[in-house]
Amino acid sequence: MPSTESFAFSDLLTVAAWRRSWVLRVAAASLAVALLAAGVGGWLARRDRAEELQAHWSAEIDRVARSAQGASGPASAQAARLVADLMELGFDAAAVLDAQGRRLAYQGPHADDWLRQPPTLADGRAATQAVGVIRRTVPRPHGEPAWTVHALRTLAPLEQRLLQRDTTREVLEGALVAGLAALLGGGVTIPVLAGLWRDNQRKTQALAGSYLSTMEALGRAIARRDSDTGAHNYRVAWMAAELGQALGLDPEAIRSLVLGSFLHDVGKIAIPDRVLLKPGRLDEEEWRIMRTHVAQGEAILEGIEWLAGARQVVAAHHERWDGSGYPRGLAGEAIPLAARIFAVVDVFDALTSRRPYKEPFALAQALEMMERERGRHFDPAVLQRFLELAPGWHAKLQGLDEAQCRALLHAQLRRWFDGHAPAASAPCTPG
Repeated sequence: MPSTESFAFSDLLTVAAWRRSWVLRVAAASLAVALLAAGVGGWLARRDRAEELQAHWSAEIDRVARSAQGASGPASAQAARLVADLMELGFDAAAVLDAQGRRLAYQGPHADDWLRQPPTLADGRAATQAVGVIRRTVPRPHGEPAWTVHALRTLAPLEQRLLQRDTTREVLEGALVAGLAALLGGGVTIPVLAGLWRDNQRKTQALAGSYLSTMEALGRAIARRDSDTGAHNYRVAWMAAELGQALGLDPEAIRSLVLGSFLHDVGKIAIPDRVLLKPGRLDEEEWRIMRTHVAQGEAILEGIEWLAGARQVVAAHHERWDGSGYPRGLAGEAIPLAARIFAVVDVFDALTSRRPYKEPFALAQALEMMERERGRHFDPAVLQRFLELAPGWHAKLQGLDEAQCRALLHAQLRRWFDGHAPAASAPCTPG
């Protein structure tokens, strides 16, 4: 059966494709992480810059206010001096309010507007335009009630450009670090995942090989029990898969068809020798017993999940298109497609191969006999496709011994079972 070595080349190709796929995914994820980091980092950087500027200018207001405390004159004059000093520092507007909230002095455009509804540092975007209104409580000497200073500061165009440059640099650096970290993490992870994937593939292939070896052993046991060689099972399984592919079955259905074809007569193991090996014609009672091999086969496969799909062939390979078959008398498309396919290749192989009780029929004679069963024994559409392909198959199979038929089937199994353990079930698509 297919070994691990027989899958090596396709395994390498699959791993390579898998790696390429994951490299692209990791690269895309790294780009997404970098863009996300740029967006979040930019927002945080701008907000941090704004907070730094607020802290700086708050300290400037405190410094100017301390200097103004020693000024002489009435409170209004001291407040006016404080406002003037703030304007000289570059503030766009400033106001001093007493403890009751009355304005003692203010300067700047639209001072009334921003005092009634002052702009605030709502988010980091203000860092490139306005730091907002800075409010500071200014102590007064001699226990007098404290003043409140409101000062509005915006950035000059040059300051905005410098701040934008610094912020952009920090954002790009953060995005680059985040992207490289994601890329590095993916680069480290991919080889590990690839190794795990290869190990899983090897185990899957070994499991598939053990399943197929079990199938082959059962098939040989059936053949020996029926005083036949295993060549029949190899031939019909090979032809069934070829015909299934020609009819457009999906790979899972073909795998089930192969299993069912190889094990179609597994129930004959339970038929008594006096019936199974009788050299002459069977009487009515013996035929009744012989026909139970279908139910016996279903019972043998019952509960074996990986052979669930094979039960379609085992259960229905003696049904006939016109409903005259057994055991259920199914007709037409009520018969599973896998069983309809197998019925055609099984009869063809029986007609064209040598048996202890007969010589093989010539190809033309066998095909003529099968043509007469169109619409009676066989699905007309399945038979038609088979008749188109049968001459080539007959030429290929003619004269092959059991070992050669086995090798032919194994080459086909590598195509359909490469890395695939048979699934629990695979219903065939109706024809």
